[in-house]
Amino acid sequence: MQVLQLDKQVNKNMRILESLGEYEAGNFTVVEAPVQYSVPAGYSGTKNAQFSGKKVLYRQDTDEPLSIVGDRYQMAQYRDAWKAAERILVNSDLNLEGLERRMEESHNGARAFAVYTLPSHTVDLGGGDESVLQISAYSSFDGSWCFTLEAGAVRMLCLNTQVAIDGFSLYKSKHTPSLNIAQGVGKISKALTVYEQEADRWKRWKNQTISNRAAFGVFAEAANCKFPKSCPLRAVHSLLEEPEVYRNKALMYMWNQYGSEQKLLGSNEWAVFNAMTHWATHANAAKKTAQGNIASIKVRRNERVRSAARLQLAA
Repeated sequence: MQVLQLDKQVNKNMRILESLGEYEAGNFTVVEAPVQYSVPAGYSGTKNAQFSGKKVLYRQDTDEPLSIVGDRYQMAQYRDAWKAAERILVNSDLNLEGLERRMEESHNGARAFAVYTLPSHTVDLGGGDESVLQISAYSSFDGSWCFTLEAGAVRMLCLNTQVAIDGFSLYKSKHTPSLNIAQGVGKISKALTVYEQEADRWKRWKNQTISNRAAFGVFAEAANCKFPKSCPLRAVHSLLEEPEVYRNKALMYMWNQYGSEQKLLGSNEWAVFNAMTHWATHANAAKKTAQGNIASIKVRRNERVRSAARLQLAA
């Protein structure tokens, strides 16, 4: 009877995933070819040559090169990565009712991720402030990300992505074909435990007051602005007069956003965290030319937020 119920749940989960439709990122084929080059005119020797031990990966639909790798590199398509992640979700004990999926890519498709939001796993922090469990899947063709499953959350009031401060990865694999689905299912079951631990941390932050100067120091850490830390006794209004400070777009974004968070949440560490996650989730790239790679930039910002929170906020 228990096996039958499990089979029914798996089939139900499969129908939920199928209802999400076609993939919105990484839905193309990557192919490989030898790395060839031409010798400049006038050079004695072979005019056309080939690098041994190397191959180029490129998009079949656009002929856009993504990276150059060694001959031993085993390629795995994004679609295979997403399917593997979804097989793990289907076979997990997570409730997939109402599941939503958001997908993005950057660097002309060299990097991509999928974020699965599970509204059935919602934490209410009080006053209508709710956060919902998310499972993120990352993969790349340029060596920047191995295939990774990670637990996180999204705050529904502002749709800020909230990273798990302890950086809990549910699964990592260099090559998608070698994914151990059973192992992934076992680890993803821990997502709820991690999620509950993070929710307890957020509740503590809501009760932990913080001064404006200390909050500014947290934002400076996330923005990689070292000047405020070198002048711990200077007030915020004085620091804002320094070019190294006011020219840091990330720092200014978080400080301005904190004013809005303070009005809603008060002067506490929860407001500080949400100012940082708002920057990580919503701010444009610092340079217009980098906006096309915003998906990758968001991942890097999340790491900055995680690091700053771990160093500067209460455990």
